[in-house]
Amino acid sequence: GALGARRGSEIAPARAETQAIRLSDPTRRAGSADSEAMVLRGGGLLALLLWAGVTMGFNTGKVTMPRQLGLQRPRALHMSIADPLVSPAPETRRERAEVAKSELRAALAVLGDPSVPESEARGAVEEAVGVLQAFHIPAMTVDFLRLMLDGGWRLIYSTVKPQPGLPRNEAGAPLVRVYEVRQTIVFGEDGEHGQKEGSLVNTMDWDVPSEEGVRGYLNVECNYEVSSNGALEVEPNKHVIKPQKMPDDPQECVTGLQSMCPEIFDPKGRWITTYADPELRMLAGFDERLQGVVNIFEKIKPEES
Repeated sequence: GALGARRGSEIAPARAETQAIRLSDPTRRAGSADSEAMVLRGGGLLALLLWAGVTMGFNTGKVTMPRQLGLQRPRALHMSIADPLVSPAPETRRERAEVAKSELRAALAVLGDPSVPESEARGAVEEAVGVLQAFHIPAMTVDFLRLMLDGGWRLIYSTVKPQPGLPRNEAGAPLVRVYEVRQTIVFGEDGEHGQKEGSLVNTMDWDVPSEEGVRGYLNVECNYEVSSNGALEVEPNKHVIKPQKMPDDPQECVTGLQSMCPEIFDPKGRWITTYADPELRMLAGFDERLQGVVNIFEKIKPEES
């Protein structure tokens, strides 16, 4: 699995490098003539009149995408979530969010499927992310933010990719493979700043495929402070690597981990929550170094801990 430094790719930890790194540069925009035409083409004039009436009566199709992430409303999702002519419209915001989340999970499940064009699969994920973010309700207090973020989370998608100069083995493949990434956030209970300070730990499970039995984990231990706008200001504290068996070249192994997962290895900077519920959350980088980085996590269930 591969991670890295800028927008446009995803992590699929157990897959080969060519499957795990996916570039994405969406060019369509919500509300374009092309996207509206797709809604209208199927049924001619009658569909046009019905669509106009439904739009004026319910106004269900207006979704604003976060401009800084370069994401937009997908055509297929627009129809399934917002158009009663295609399927019954969910009645509440929460129900619509659940539909959007299901669409995102479906898009993630297609990644790596050889029967689906790579660009189409990537675009579906980016678009589904944009739709779901439109349903996010920001936390108004630190206590609500704690409920959103506290606990253990597994990374299921990221727009980062490996840095150039990634160490490789004799066969030309990456020396180190990262097959799972987890993040644990713990809010402080008391102290001078109340719950505005706490700890964040990124954990990478890794192995060296070319060396039998060489595997382990790396903990990136960080401190963070919640800023006035609810962002997490993250400051790495130390790195702790625990191999089950020492690799032939420990320094190359560490370099490989750093190059494979730059923003996981060094998450220093400002992160904002762009979506959160009890099962899923999204963090986006919000400074120059992290610009364009979006990570999606799912909650780790107690039985999986």
